Amino acid sequence: MRLGFGCAAMLVLALGCTKEGRGGGGGGGPVKPTSPPVPTPQVTATVSAVTLADDCAHADASAASERAAPSVAQGAVAGDCAGPNCGMPCQQTTMQLTLDAAAGSAPTTVKIVRVELTEKGGASLGEMQSRDPMLFVEAEGNYKTWDGAISAGNQLRVMYALGSPDWGKVGGRWNAMNKTFVLKVTLSIGGAESTVEKTVESPEIMIEPPVVT
Repeated sequence: MRLGFGCAAMLVLALGCTKEGRGGGGGGGPVKPTSPPVPTPQVTATVSAVTLADDCAHADASAASERAAPSVAQGAVAGDCAGPNCGMPCQQTTMQLTLDAAAGSAPTTVKIVRVELTEKGGASLGEMQSRDPMLFVEAEGNYKTWDGAISAGNQLRVMYALGSPDWGKVGGRWNAMNKTFVLKVTLSIGGAESTVEKTVESPEIMIEPPVVT
């Protein structure tokens, strides 16, 4: 009889432990497994090159308008010009960025929020609209249209066309020769804004008026 009672007691104890393990009686509840941390975008951006010139999308249209209606006061006839810069193609204002995504970083997108050019220690030449993002493809040796996407461990070289600076803020392009400027670029990386600054010097600007022959 004692042996049978002992077995019954052990069975009750086992059942009691089972209930407690299922959340009954103890009040502690089940232990939920922790989720692994979600990777966040980690992208470093640097301005690698800048060309300060014109906005050819507008300059071409302006030039076409002038060719269509030449000034009589200048004594010019359409197509009559001479000089080293006569007929030279427009040089587009651009910037190039290098983007580094850390290993383990979440895939993300990069967008340009704002680009501003400022004379070093002086006035701002205003914001410059960015457009036409292009990605340099190493295997092909040229640029292709880019959608702004970047994945973990990637290093990308990208280029944007920019609107022309407001040269009037420094007295015109002639006065901009050999001045030093700061290009301030604000980017949105995965929705978070960050700012990159780069000191650049304007290229030598040789502008000579066309000579009518």
